[in-house]
Amino acid sequence: MTTQRNEYGFTLIEAMIAVAVLMLGVLVLEKNIIAQVFYNNATRLASTGLSGSASLVERLQALSYDNDWLRDVDHAGLNSLDATVDAGGRIIADHAVNLDADGQIARNAAGNEVIINSGQALDDLPAGGMFTVFWNVFDDPDRPDIKIIRVISRWRDKAQSGNVHDDDQINNRQMVIDYVKLRL
Repeated sequence: MTTQRNEYGFTLIEAMIAVAVLMLGVLVLEKNIIAQVFYNNATRLASTGLSGSASLVERLQALSYDNDWLRDVDHAGLNSLDATVDAGGRIIADHAVNLDADGQIARNAAGNEVIINSGQALDDLPAGGMFTVFWNVFDDPDRPDIKIIRVISRWRDKAQSGNVHDDDQINNRQMVIDYVKLRL
C-alpha cells in the first residue's frame, strides 16, 4: 500500500528567495528615488540661478548707458570678463550681488539692495543669498557706443561636482550670460 503525499505551499528556500528578490527591488527603487531628489534639487537651483540672472540682465539693459552699475571698474580689458573672486575673498569682478531663493537681490537690515564693487570683500554682501552673481563690463575703445557685459551666476550644490575653477571658496556651480549694451 502506498501513501499519497500532497505537498502544498512553499518551501523555506522558496520563501527566502522571494524575500531576497523583494528586498533587491525595494533597494533599487529607493536608490532611484534618492537620485531623483538630488537631480530635482540640482535642476531647481540651476533654473532659479538662470531666472535670477536673466532678471538682473534685464534690469541692467534698462539702465542708462552711463549708470554706475555699467561702469568698467577695473579697466582690465576683454580678458577680465571671467574675473570673479580672488583667494583672499575679495571680488575682482566689476560688481557683485547676492540673490535670494526667489532670484531677487538680497537686502541689508535697512531694506536696501546691496551691490559691491571690485576690491570689496565678498563677505560684505548680506547673508541669506543663495546665489552670488558677478558681472564684468568691458568698454570697447574701438567701439565707444558698445559695452560687453558678462553675468556670472554661482551657487553651492552639495550633491553635484563643481564647474568653478578659480579661487571661489563658497560656490561650486556656475552659469554665464553674455550680452551687449548699446548706447541709443
